[in-house]
Amino acid sequence: MAVPAAFAGLALAGLGCAVVVPVAYALGDEAPGLKPQTGLAVTSWCMRLAGVGLSPAVGALAGAVGLAPALTVFLGLAAVGTVLAARLPVAP
Repeated sequence: MAVPAAFAGLALAGLGCAVVVPVAYALGDEAPGLKPQTGLAVTSWCMRLAGVGLSPAVGALAGAVGLAPALTVFLGLAAVGTVLAARLPVAP
């Protein structure tokens, strides 16, 4: 049961990234008060740093508490992203 659940979770994570990444780039590029493409560059660098930093962080956490609890970090990040996205102003 654990292997099918893991594959289903990874598939859902992939679907979430397929939507979140392009939207993050678009919103970063349209950030008010910044020169053109500055928001896109900042968004790109933040996403790169997260991609490089999260894997070792989850690995270290998995070594301390186990893999399943460590993967709940991503649930927490998804919750934070959902809350922050809900606070974004609605485009006209």
